[in-house]
Amino acid sequence: MAEIYAMNFPLALLGRWGSDAGEDDARSEYHVSIENGRLTVMGRDCVDHEPFIISNITYDRNRVEFDTLMPSTGRAGHLILVDIGVPDAAQMKFTFTDTAIVKKLIDKA
Repeated sequence: MAEIYAMNFPLALLGRWGSDAGEDDARSEYHVSIENGRLTVMGRDCVDHEPFIISNITYDRNRVEFDTLMPSTGRAGHLILVDIGVPDAAQMKFTFTDTAIVKKLIDKA
């Protein structure tokens, strides 16, 4: 029996991706692959090798989108990787959510 694969996988985006040194997200890398007929994404911190929690993966022929969570810091984000038609290059849009405790400010009269 032949295996059938969906044809809308973003083939140009398969592989390991990361920013150049000096970029804000240079300590992160992401690996996009097809396993058992499904698109999968793994992410990790390149400095301490902490794996990220990846969820909500969506894709089409030209992009992969997913949510990330760095467990040690609680840093959550949404990443979009877009094929720009240049070999071995893609556009990465990363938006993160910062959570903080704030204090009520009292006006000094």
